[in-house]
Amino acid sequence: MFKFERLSVWCKAMDYFDYIDCILEKVNKRYRFSLVDQMIRATLPVSNNIAEASGRSSKNEQSYFFNIAKGSIYETVNMCL
Repeated sequence: MFKFERLSVWCKAMDYFDYIDCILEKVNKRYRFSLVDQMIRATLPVSNNIAEASGRSSKNEQSYFFNIAKGSIYETVNMCL
């Protein structure tokens, strides 16, 4: 088991991706290509960046990747609104 798999925030990010995926199934076909593609590209990096941060040794590097993850969450929330 990798270190990030034990992080509750990583588990929540994975649940968040599944939740967004369920929402995207209901998107109007007219918006499917552009919106769904952008939402996936914004949601998937949340867990990816958390995982990458967990492998970094310095707090500054970890903070950098956690902040990217947070920005991706803000991006998806904005698109949902």
